[in-house]
Amino acid sequence: MFIGAALALGAVAGLYARPPFDDEIHTLVAVERLGFGQILLGTLAGGDIHPPLATLFFKALWTLGLDATAMRVVAMVLTIAAFGIVLDLTLRRLDPGDRAVRRAAIAAFVACPLLYGAGDSLRWYPVFAALAAVFVAVWSRAGRPTILAGALLGLAASTSFLAVVPGVVMMMRRYAFQRRFERARDVPFIVATLMCASPGLITFWNAATKAGEVRDGSALVAPLTLALGCFGGGRLGLSPAPAMLPYMAVATLAIAALALRWLRADRDHAATARSGELARVAVSFVALSAIVMAALGLSQPRALLFVAPFVCAAIVLALPRAPSLRVVVVAALALPTTLVVATTLPTTYPFKRNLAIPMTEVMAWIDAEAPADAAFVTSEPVLEYLLDRRGRCVVGRMGAARACDAARLAAAGAVVVLRDHTFEDVPQLRDAADRAARERRPVLTATFGLDRDAALKSRLTGVALTPWILRAELWR
Repeated sequence: MFIGAALALGAVAGLYARPPFDDEIHTLVAVERLGFGQILLGTLAGGDIHPPLATLFFKALWTLGLDATAMRVVAMVLTIAAFGIVLDLTLRRLDPGDRAVRRAAIAAFVACPLLYGAGDSLRWYPVFAALAAVFVAVWSRAGRPTILAGALLGLAASTSFLAVVPGVVMMMRRYAFQRRFERARDVPFIVATLMCASPGLITFWNAATKAGEVRDGSALVAPLTLALGCFGGGRLGLSPAPAMLPYMAVATLAIAALALRWLRADRDHAATARSGELARVAVSFVALSAIVMAALGLSQPRALLFVAPFVCAAIVLALPRAPSLRVVVVAALALPTTLVVATTLPTTYPFKRNLAIPMTEVMAWIDAEAPADAAFVTSEPVLEYLLDRRGRCVVGRMGAARACDAARLAAAGAVVVLRDHTFEDVPQLRDAADRAARERRPVLTATFGLDRDAALKSRLTGVALTPWILRAELWR
């Protein structure tokens, strides 16, 4: 029931056949142009700040003949599996005879905005979410660390450095709270973890020298951005934020209620006794994730996809007994999710501006207006990738395009400059646009995408944003 509902909502939202977003270009370029060995060795040599396992996984799918759309379906299946595993752990701790609560639990997991905002990403988020959930389930069902649990944790570490969260949560429960260490069981677990984590550990060592590339938000701004992006699925901007407040309130109250139960050690309460261990794991996941993300200054809510199932579990485990209040809770959860599903098409109140660029319209404008010999200068990575796949001469910022030297740019009969708000921050793009303009004049302009929150965002961040998101200029 849960799996079918989540897959169907993803299809209704148009997730699988959508254009790529900026970070996915790194994955697509790697799987299309590099071999397995190049991906692995390049990452271990410091060519990427992310561990290599997720890219190798998508490379395997690409090698099997799956295109981007099919790979997104696989990514969504992985994410749904992560949610389904935690849902199963949650249902096992509920009263089997209380069908109303069990239905509410399923609804709570289905109504997770981040499931649809990031679940189909061609990045490490779905792979890591699945590994983290399976690791917790294997450990929980065994009641102790196992070689399989160690291998899963190691693979998670070779997918994302955030593997420290599930690793620390489960090991603290055993070594700090239970104070147990059995050489015959714990040593093989640790060895298996270290062996499978070795690519991730090497990548972490290299990335430690590139802390500036990892940090993308201050310790003050990052939590606010993460909260807005997490409960809005990384899609709902500032103006729709009030729709997220009920979800935020429910999640916060649930985490607080479970934390208080934990602190009071209310073992006599039957519901607490049944759900206590998972409740503590869920609270620990949320708390440690918040600390790690804020400390690192990471402000990408997609990175919290692996935590989202445990937030859902906390909400379910803290559900009020009154049926009417349960309906209110589920309705509060469903509101932002409904908006997320409705706004996977370009919105005028975006959280992430470049997600609101109507790529199909931009490419149609290029086909209609740009001559066949036109060269392109763009700060928009998705357009850089799409134009390069068509064999066009493109000067971009991400290295997704193949060689387009100054001679080709100068010889082009026309030049199309595609600007977003970051264009002027990239020297090579400014220089290329200046060279293109010296012997040409602008003959046509068009703007694409609208951000009605641009002025408010500018005031809050100090970054000058235009209401339009992308501006196209044709120079002849």
